[in-house]
Parts: sequence; C-alpha cells; structure tokens
Amino acid sequence: MDITHIIVYSVWLMLSILERFEAQPRPQPRRVVCYYTNWAQYRTGRGSFKPGDINAKLCTHLVYAHAGVNVNFTIRTTEWNDLPSKWSTGMYPKFISLKNENPKLKTMISAGGYALSPAFAQIVQTKGTRAVFIESAIRFMRDWGFDGLDIMWEYPTKRGSKSSDKQKFSELLKETRESFQLESIQTGSIPLILSATVAATKDIIDDAYEMGFVAEQVDFLNLLTYDFHGHWDGWTGHCAPLYGRGDEQGVFAYNNVNASVNYWMDNGAPPNKINVGISPYARTFTIQVDNNTLPGRPSIGPGRPGKISQDAGGLTYYEICDIARHADIFWDDIQKVPFMVYNNQWISFDNERSINEKLKFIKNSSIGGVMFWNMPSDDFFNSCGSGRFPMLSTLHKNLVGNSISPR
Repeated sequence: MDITHIIVYSVWLMLSILERFEAQPRPQPRRVVCYYTNWAQYRTGRGSFKPGDINAKLCTHLVYAHAGVNVNFTIRTTEWNDLPSKWSTGMYPKFISLKNENPKLKTMISAGGYALSPAFAQIVQTKGTRAVFIESAIRFMRDWGFDGLDIMWEYPTKRGSKSSDKQKFSELLKETRESFQLESIQTGSIPLILSATVAATKDIIDDAYEMGFVAEQVDFLNLLTYDFHGHWDGWTGHCAPLYGRGDEQGVFAYNNVNASVNYWMDNGAPPNKINVGISPYARTFTIQVDNNTLPGRPSIGPGRPGKISQDAGGLTYYEICDIARHADIFWDDIQKVPFMVYNNQWISFDNERSINEKLKFIKNSSIGGVMFWNMPSDDFFNSCGSGRFPMLSTLHKNLVGNSISPR
C-alpha cells in the first residue's frame, strides 16, 4: 500500500470513527427551574427568606413569583419592596444580581399564581388585550433584567373563565412567542424565554389545554405534579405519588407523576420540554387515632400548621424533619413515596429515597428537567443536619452536575 492509499485509508478511518461517535446519544444537561416566592419574606424567625438566601448555583433557571396584572391588562409588581425605593433597595435588583454568582443562570418572572390567575380570563378575551399584556411584559422584563416570562394561569376555563378560553390561552402563548421573536430581531437582543406552568390532573388538563399546541409554543412546560391529594379530599392520600394505586378509579387514576407526565407526552408534549414539578413541602391531614395508617382512610380536616410556616394542611421540609424525629415513618412500595403518622397527624412528603425514585423516572423517560416549588420551603438553614437545601442539592447534582442548560 503506497503513501496515498495510506493517507486515504487513514482519513476514511478517522471519519468513520467520528461518525460513530457523533451517532452516539449524548447526555443532555437538564433544567432545574427554581421558584422564589416573594411572600416568604414574612415567615417568622429563621423561616424568613429573601433573595440573599438563594443559592444561585443550584438552579439553571430562577423564577420570581409572582407578578400581577393591572386593570388595564399591564403587568405589575405585587410586593411593596419588589422595586427599589427610599425604603428598600428592592428585591428585583437583588434577585437579578444572583447572576454574578452564577453567570449561566437565567432569571424569569412568573405572572399569575392562584390568587391572581382570574385576571388572565380578562387578558385573553381579544387580540388587543393580549397585545397590551405581552408588550407590557416585554418592557417590564427588559427594564428589570429578566430573561423570560412564566405564565401561571390556574386555570383556563376554571374560576370564572369560559370554555372558549381554552383556545384563547393557546392564542396568548402563540402571540407571546411571536412577539418575543420579533422583539429579538428588532433589538438584536437574546430572545426572551417563555414557559407555562400547567395542571397535572386529567380533569383540569382536558378542559384547559390544547396540549400539543401549548407545548409547541413554549420553551418548556412546568407540570404541577404535586398537590395531587390534600385535606380537601376528605381522605388521606399522598400529595406527590410517583405511581398510582390499583384502587384509584376515574380521574383519580391519573393523580400521580407517572400518569400525568405520560398523558402530556401522549398528547403531543415532547419529553425534553417537560419539567416535573417537585416540592419540598408536605400535605398533612388530621385523622382519628387508631391502627389504620394506610392511604385512603377518612380525614377530619387539615393537619396542624407548622410553627414557622403557619399553613394548616402544609409543612415545610425543615418542619417535617422536626416531626420525623418522633413519628412513625412508612414506605409505600406501590407509589414509591413515604408518609408518616404522629399522633393524629397523617403526613405525606418526599424524602431522599422518593426523590431518587423520581430522578430515575425522569432520566428513563428523557424528561427535560424539574420545576422546584419552592426554594423557601426547602431546609435552607440546615435544621435537618443534611446541609442547606438538601432536596434541591440532590436534584441539581443528579440532573445538572457542573453543566447548565441555557434554555
């Protein structure tokens, strides 16, 4: 073989190796979308949480919750100290400055939330009212340094919203995406990110969303895959089970992470656009004291409020730790989640074992990431003895590591 053939063969071999290398699936960095709730500043004692308490290195996207809406359909702040004033340096600037700690971090503003969501029923009614909201949101984000908008409408067609708002929500997302793209072209700026936080339960999903179309319009979807059960049901049930139980019928058969995520995917949502919602807080129930500890037993009301969070029927992660030192902890091997019983309190929550089960599900299903609601409810001051932000740290380590997805 002469030198020419050797060179040709060597080039061919190198190209073949590169081709095979390129053909191998590469692990993609996943999103960890973290929410900061601006009302957490009012929790008592050590529970008070402000932007300075955030560990910006544990998130790929950091979302400020929430912005509201004025009567003229423009976006607005909701707390007295969101913006700088003579009384405060403002939480927005402190929030945006977290990029200094993590230059790859994307900061977003969430518009909506449960209390503010009825405003969207007015926003979506005409193309003109939608345009007012979208244009004001663009100016708002550019003025304050946010990289994107999360729309959290709970929910289209519910709470005074009409059945036709299902289609109008789709139009809002489409027009928002198009306006973001146009603004980027006109200004030469990086396009603003658009996400939607959407329901996880089938009965709401079917009424509220044109699922495939909604997924097409956004950069990612945040699924509310928690609060599947709570004291409002009248019986005990885990707030965030990974899988369903055989005795659950009808729409309740979809009240678990696996069924919800697969329902979205089966109806057109690409796996890589989905963020599985995970929360560090518990849902609690008050029960009659007896030997029946199983899910599905009657409850007589919400669990007792935590000493810091003061939320009847809910506990933060650090409040769960205090109770766990004295409670009986059980593992549901069907739903892959823990629960505990302490006197007349039945408490559903996630722990390291159940989080690892959910991480396996996310990786095996090629899911794009997680939506973490919310940072102030994690153990941010190391009350449990496992370090600051133990739940969020576990998620970031396993999904992102040292790499951060830009979008």
